Amino acid sequence: MTKFDALDVWARDLVDTGRLANTEITILRHGETAYFGQYGFMDIDRQKPLAEGSIFRIYSMTKPIICLAVLMLMERGALKLTDPVSKYIPSFANPQVVDDPSSSNPGFIAANRDITLHDLMTHTAGLTYGGTGHPPVSTSYREQGINFSDAYGDLAEVASKVGQCHLYYQPGTRWIYSIANDVLGRIIEVASGQSLDQFFVEHLFKPLEMPDTAFHVTDTNQRRFVSNFEYDADSNLRDCSDQSSDRYLKGGTLLSGGGGLVSTSRDYLKFCQMLLGSGRLGPSRLLSSESVGLMTSNHLPGDLPAMGCPIHGKMDMSGIGYGYGVAVTVDAEKATVGCSNGDFGWGGVANTYFWIDPSEDMIVLFMSQLIPASDMPIRSDLRNHVYRAISK
Repeated sequence: MTKFDALDVWARDLVDTGRLANTEITILRHGETAYFGQYGFMDIDRQKPLAEGSIFRIYSMTKPIICLAVLMLMERGALKLTDPVSKYIPSFANPQVVDDPSSSNPGFIAANRDITLHDLMTHTAGLTYGGTGHPPVSTSYREQGINFSDAYGDLAEVASKVGQCHLYYQPGTRWIYSIANDVLGRIIEVASGQSLDQFFVEHLFKPLEMPDTAFHVTDTNQRRFVSNFEYDADSNLRDCSDQSSDRYLKGGTLLSGGGGLVSTSRDYLKFCQMLLGSGRLGPSRLLSSESVGLMTSNHLPGDLPAMGCPIHGKMDMSGIGYGYGVAVTVDAEKATVGCSNGDFGWGGVANTYFWIDPSEDMIVLFMSQLIPASDMPIRSDLRNHVYRAISK
């Protein structure tokens, strides 16, 4: 018997009952692997087991990497978080805001102020996602062809189209999950003079030795690429990998800073270890401890429910705020999930999730592939299992 037995049973059961095709969980504590469990198949049809080095679509776990890159450029003096977005993407000048989002025929008024990079980093810029129920802004995204999940397109062109659309709310007044990090991807290109993928490789992935983290899967690595799954009408798992094959396998050109990367547990743990190490991993320092502190501190005037987001990804966000690319626990007593004050992390839409708990010197990483992540309360269950285990 070990203290992680209940976690292990839960992870196995998700696969054995057909709710997930696979689970891969790693817990690092005090610099050592406290738990590792890997179950299920990367390809159900061929009964191909999940294996070491399996490559996953991490979707929105790209967002913390984007925000780290922005902070790296800030430290180099290439940009300021107080800069207006229009400094880098001119179409964002003089934004207009929907005056009454609840109206079937809303008007538009001038924004109280410019959108800043800080607003984008915290999802408080007035943007949204095209697939959400936030008309007329989400509708205008679809009409303008703004979809950073598309395989093909030009990042500069699509980001410029975003600036031509109205805002859903006044900057800084609400938290709504959005395409902000995709816009930040373009700003990184402008500020650095490099394409987004080039910047990532040179300044993040090579120094951290993350060779399998990229926007595309190479031909030689395709055998390690985990299939993506969804539920059919009878709630059975079916492979839906073909829906994203152009994006990852056939040279997709639209680089999504909000959700475009693939990675392995081994790679992403290095990114997490760097953050837990206050910006340093081994000989490589990517960011100062002060900037890591800035990234992992709450920048909202309260928790997420106070800013209009009570639930995210089936997880109650009470007591949880938001930093730059990561949720941050600000009131563990108020929270309804296992947590510690100051822990931080984020997840992706295909059931990848991580958090880092500095007070426990702990990193937890969950990898799977089922879209969407909101079908089950996996993040809440995982947190509760982990904190019950380490309290024993």
